[in-house]
Amino acid sequence: MAIAPTPHPVYAVLHRPMLFCKVDRRLFLVALALGMLVWDITLSALAGAVAFLPLYAAAWWATRRDPQMVSILIALYRGPLRHGISLRTTVDPLKWVPVHIVKEGPHA
Repeated sequence: MAIAPTPHPVYAVLHRPMLFCKVDRRLFLVALALGMLVWDITLSALAGAVAFLPLYAAAWWATRRDPQMVSILIALYRGPLRHGISLRTTVDPLKWVPVHIVKEGPHA
């Protein structure tokens, strides 16, 4: 007698990136904060918008290109050994080629 498969609910929300205005929420916050900073420094809303719009466009492009790119870059910035990301180089002993040094000159 065959065992019937048991269905398990999977929530798609858990696998989607968290977006705000079609941009990763962290990138949107950075763009908005820098736009507001420029607005506060220059006292010009136009300057704040000019600073915000290119940052928003770059954030939108980065989110469309690879939604996980921001998470990877933040994990690399925090430290190389956190979150399972390692920056250490790996050495493959099977690919190692010994270096032969040949002495040249009058005393060889």
